[in-house]
Amino acid sequence: MLSGILLFEFARHNETPPARDLIARNFIARADTMVRGIFQLWEIKDYSDCWVVHRCLLDRLFHLHALNENDQFDLFEDWSFKMQYEAANRLRSDLDLKGQLEGLVDNLTAEQKARYQRLVNNPPDWRRPKAEDVAKAMDLTFLYKYGYHFASQYVHPMANDGQEDFFNITHLEKPTPQSGKSCSRTPSWQHR
Repeated sequence: MLSGILLFEFARHNETPPARDLIARNFIARADTMVRGIFQLWEIKDYSDCWVVHRCLLDRLFHLHALNENDQFDLFEDWSFKMQYEAANRLRSDLDLKGQLEGLVDNLTAEQKARYQRLVNNPPDWRRPKAEDVAKAMDLTFLYKYGYHFASQYVHPMANDGQEDFFNITHLEKPTPQSGKSCSRTPSWQHR
């Protein structure tokens, strides 16, 4: 509700917002959707993906802080456009995907092609901020340590990926971990 009011204020005050407002507005909208997604994932006991989405939220917070501190909104917007243009162009150029992309990848306008050529000739010099460095600058290292970094174990594959899902789906009793090992051993129900 609160984010909706805030987003309408962005819309009310700027018909063509500057990059700073546009990026902030979009990050707020994305954060709202992600938080609602976390609640939905929590309902189905998908706690691993709750952590993944939480990490994505923190990533956007750290990006927004770094963009603001360095006043790089325009540079980030140019860099994002170039990266997204190139990614979509790789899809469009893939012969295996011909005829499969209708509605999935936008057709390019003459203005977009011209903008891309300008950016190729003068590429934006922007790099993603390191989450740990931004968290330190914000004096919020706990968000990095106990949020972003901790959640990385759910973003990147681990040996026990899907274990929680296995027990949720099968409704089998989860064995108690022994001696600090993960529960990736044979479930106790197989020993009966």
